[in-house]
Amino acid sequence: MNRGESTRLLTPKQVGELWGVSEWTVRRHIASGALPYLNIAPPGCKKPRTRIRESDAVAYIESLVVDLAS
Repeated sequence: MNRGESTRLLTPKQVGELWGVSEWTVRRHIASGALPYLNIAPPGCKKPRTRIRESDAVAYIESLVVDLAS
């Protein structure tokens, strides 16, 4: 990422809305290790706060799209 480039962090729910799937589908992709994520919870916090870079969400879903034109 270039310096000054904006990176939006999205919740699993927001990624699900972007993809047209449920939050739990996104969480399954995270749990499988296929979709990178960040835990932005402060140290010592017991509840994780999962965020996904918008660029990672877009790149991942594009990698799954089948090119029907070929």
